Amino acid sequence: MSSNVWNPKLYDESHSFVWKLAGEVCRLLDAKPGERVLDLGCGTGHLTRQIADAGVDVVGLDVSREMIEQARREHPTVRFEIADGHAFELGERFDAVFSNAALHWMPELDRVFSRVHAHLKPGGRFVFEMGGAGNLTAVRGAIELALRELGLSSEAPGAPKNYLSVTQACAMLDRTGFQVVNAIRVDRPTKLEGAEGLRKWIEMFGGAWLAHVPDGQRERFFALAEQHARPSLFREGLWVADYKRLRVRAFRPA
Repeated sequence: MSSNVWNPKLYDESHSFVWKLAGEVCRLLDAKPGERVLDLGCGTGHLTRQIADAGVDVVGLDVSREMIEQARREHPTVRFEIADGHAFELGERFDAVFSNAALHWMPELDRVFSRVHAHLKPGGRFVFEMGGAGNLTAVRGAIELALRELGLSSEAPGAPKNYLSVTQACAMLDRTGFQVVNAIRVDRPTKLEGAEGLRKWIEMFGGAWLAHVPDGQRERFFALAEQHARPSLFREGLWVADYKRLRVRAFRPA
């Protein structure tokens, strides 16, 4: 959840792995019929809908108007709200707050965790997966090398920087009043979709870097990024991004 303008069509067509690979964190949530769940950073709402189909009273929340409008069109029976994860106030409490692949887009996680804590019932759980320490090191490195080779800035203030270690996440949650039950960091090499998978990934998620690239240099930039990434990320005809995931289950004490 950042101020970025998201492209829901590109997200659904070329980056469905974001929600399709969420099986482990969904199992960790283990939502039961009749529970109330908040899906924080819900994007286009595919996981929100899956949670609702299990008989759960779920609310999807995202800062992107474009994503929420798409979610409402695709899943008209599910409730979706537009709000910033740093400052949302729904005036209600939930049995669980769930988040997949969204928290690393929220730069002030102490504020986000505080809002989550305020929206949980005593004994409620906070279950999330996000980018972990070392996430996308090779992808980011290739992008930055390409930018520097073109004489462009590689600074990206709007790109995620809070890829947390287990220790960092636990300390932050403890400060906010949570009790952590499970926290692991896992390597999850992820196949990108199609021969232009890396390019499409950058177009979807790399807006903070692309902002430095003039239109006339776009093709050269993508070619250089692919050249630098190929030795470590191109395998058997496919691009494979070096994802590292942090998966956590915590509780607000009763």
